[in-house]
Amino acid sequence: MTISNKESIIEYTGDGALVAFSYQFRADNDEDISVYLEGVKQATGYILVREVDNIGGLVTFDVAPVGGALVAIRRIVAVDQLTDYQPYDPFPAETHERALDKLTMIAQQTEVTSLQAIRVPESEDPTAENLTTPIASVRAEKVLYFDHEGNVSVIDPVVDSPAVLRIDIQDGTGGDDSRNVLAVDTVSGGSSYPKIGFRNINKANGPVQLDAEGNLPPGLVNVTGIHILGPLRGDNLCPKPSDTGGECTDPDTRNPSQLYPSLAASYKNGDAYIITMESGEASGTMLLFEYSGDPAEQVLTVVAGDGVMFLTEVEDADNPGVILVQEGWYLFPNLSGSEDAVSIYYDSSGNVYVLGVNVQAALDAIDNQLQDRDAWAVTQRSATREGIVVADANLIAASGFYQVLAGGDNLPTAGSNYAIICTTLSADEFAQIAVDVSTSATYSRVRDGGSWTAWERHVSPADFLRTGDRLDMYNVRTS
Repeated sequence: MTISNKESIIEYTGDGALVAFSYQFRADNDEDISVYLEGVKQATGYILVREVDNIGGLVTFDVAPVGGALVAIRRIVAVDQLTDYQPYDPFPAETHERALDKLTMIAQQTEVTSLQAIRVPESEDPTAENLTTPIASVRAEKVLYFDHEGNVSVIDPVVDSPAVLRIDIQDGTGGDDSRNVLAVDTVSGGSSYPKIGFRNINKANGPVQLDAEGNLPPGLVNVTGIHILGPLRGDNLCPKPSDTGGECTDPDTRNPSQLYPSLAASYKNGDAYIITMESGEASGTMLLFEYSGDPAEQVLTVVAGDGVMFLTEVEDADNPGVILVQEGWYLFPNLSGSEDAVSIYYDSSGNVYVLGVNVQAALDAIDNQLQDRDAWAVTQRSATREGIVVADANLIAASGFYQVLAGGDNLPTAGSNYAIICTTLSADEFAQIAVDVSTSATYSRVRDGGSWTAWERHVSPADFLRTGDRLDMYNVRTS
């Protein structure tokens, strides 16, 4: 018998009602047929009936596969050769043909397995690259990685890798309220700076809706960035609404971790409160860090509209043991603007916080001030030496090394991967050098005054013809 059908696997999608699924390829034994549901091989739960001539058959499930479930039927024969030819016996044509048929089926299943594997293109010499992974002890808890030559290697997984993220947040009408937000996640080595994420809080089509008390409702939305936890009285008067008796000593200088000891261990990087005052109080004092390099907390003056934000420790990636940012509460003067402090105030008669009418104005002020004050500085410190992958060369604004893959925007040429070095002089003065990874061609351009110049190609040795083993400096390639 010949094998004319090249298929050895067939797939179906369950609909919750169909129980019988057929196949049309040859299988000489029941054990040659494997049945899968959602990629898991089934040992029971179905009946297999092969056709009399072994070409095709029917798999009938006891219970219909659920709608959308992937059903696969595949022939997998044992990779062995059991035919024994005896000397001087008549030539066993049928036995010989069955042996050839089995070899053909083994070849077909090997082809299927190879097509399911990650492969290099047929045009590449497989001996030119090292496609063998390191030994188990070396690759344990690592991530598979292809180096610049295409060789297989492994690297440490990076949980918080540096990233430049463009987020378009638009209102329901697509009007003037649309904004582009440049968010920086972390820096080299995994040390986190304050995460600036979604900042159009409580806007149309935005991520957060305040509750009736002016707080962020728990579980409403998962926002990575600055978390406005609500108002916080910063005056020195006692007692505070959270006190149950005896905790407050006048003048009260407690920061949030001291004021709410049960929450101290749960505060995260970027958690913040807006300072409010008891009626009649112009200012207060609080134990805070004043700036990122401050070695210790100190009692600082706070006024309505200031912010206090929790920052986690940041170690200098280039100087292990050197702490750039101490963990604790930091003062952010005029975070919401004193003119907006009336948006959330304390009602002493009811011992509660009351929501005013200007909540959005206060949060807008936070958004605008953060963008004006921090956008360039945060972008600057995001640069790393590891080569950040970006999709648009025009988004590169921080000193560092970058990769823009083929298909990216604003490259010197289309269809090539580029390595780009950026040097930043000021908030709107940059210089970029781009190298075509495939041809080594080098280009440069600058940005000054709000616009980029055109990419200019630089002459390299590859542009000159050779005479023997020497470059002919008077003969430049034309293509």
